[in-house]
Amino acid sequence: MRWRTPGERITISLCMLYLNNTLALFVGDKFFGQLGVVPKQIMLLVVVNAILPFMKLAAAKIVHPKMKFRLKDLLT
Repeated sequence: MRWRTPGERITISLCMLYLNNTLALFVGDKFFGQLGVVPKQIMLLVVVNAILPFMKLAAAKIVHPKMKFRLKDLLT
């Protein structure tokens, strides 16, 4: 018996990604503000968020392997 379905595991991992990034921004600003780490973290988040539509497409193909998906369909 599986603990979670593939869709639930993907959802949990994306939520943990956002939670971790939010925590990193808070800690970076609070404790390392003088080092200027927050702008670097923001640039990293921009890249990660640019990749998310492709991750969504891959996740849809994993959850529903027999269906055909186009990236345009998933962005709406």
